Formats: sequence, C-alpha cells, structure tokens
Amino acid sequence: MLSERSTLDLDKSEVIEIIKRVSTCADEHDDLLVARFGGALGVA
Repeated sequence: MLSERSTLDLDKSEVIEIIKRVSTCADEHDDLLVARFGGALGVA
C-alpha cells in the first residue's frame, strides 16, 4: 500500500489515523518475522 500527501495541511484526526495504520502494519509484520526467523517480541 502506498499513500502520499503533504503534511502541511494535515489535521489532528488525520495524523492519528496515519499512526494507527502504521502501528497496525508494524505489529502484523513483527509477528510474521518472529514466526519465520525466531526471536522475541518486545513488551509494550
């Protein structure tokens, strides 16, 4: 997925949505990486 937008006119709700999307994607990928290559997940 690709998304491009200037950050100059983002409002607070848009920033929160971007952070939620990135953190969800990262959470899914760290689980896959640990399952495939081993290791341990950090504790939040």
